Amino acid sequence: MPKRRQNRRGKKVSETGLPIEDSTGSPPAEPAATADALLRQAEAVRKAQLDLTFRRLRGLSQAQRDGLDAMTRALVEDLLHEPLRRVRGCDNGEEDYAEIVRRLFHLDPESGEPGARDA
Repeated sequence: MPKRRQNRRGKKVSETGLPIEDSTGSPPAEPAATADALLRQAEAVRKAQLDLTFRRLRGLSQAQRDGLDAMTRALVEDLLHEPLRRVRGCDNGEEDYAEIVRRLFHLDPESGEPGARDA
């Protein structure tokens, strides 16, 4: 089970910094599955790019590495905040942003892996 903590907005997050519960404190439901898949994909890209950066910049101190890690987490969180709010709002009668996000990012909410891309 993931270790829980809170992000700067007070939401419960896993040790990766990604939300693990919706705004009611419950595990994510259907539109939230799309949001979770998007978060997993974004986190995978973030980690891959950060690892690449660390390999290229071998002389970084641990404090510098930690600073870059925190900065990239904040970027992902801030960039995805509004789209994720919209996707999670689909249960409240808003347009089906979940479907739009699934198509834009080629998401499979079940696995969290990118889906097959259009040829």
